Amino acid sequence: MTIAEYVAFRKDMGDTQAKIADDLAIADCYLSQILNGVRTPGSDVMRRISMATGGVVDMNSWLRHGIHDGETQ
Repeated sequence: MTIAEYVAFRKDMGDTQAKIADDLAIADCYLSQILNGVRTPGSDVMRRISMATGGVVDMNSWLRHGIHDGETQ
């Protein structure tokens, strides 16, 4: 599952983006930038997101969707 799919799922379950960002231990504005393709998380943040989601958003999902460490879409 991609980060966008994960966030959409959580929103469908009633969570706010701020709550999701808090659960992922990142700033809400940073999550928004990731979702909008403005920022690309580094490998350390990708790893933290993967761990925080219990592997639902795995590191390979970033690579499958053309998001590589240090690059933007």
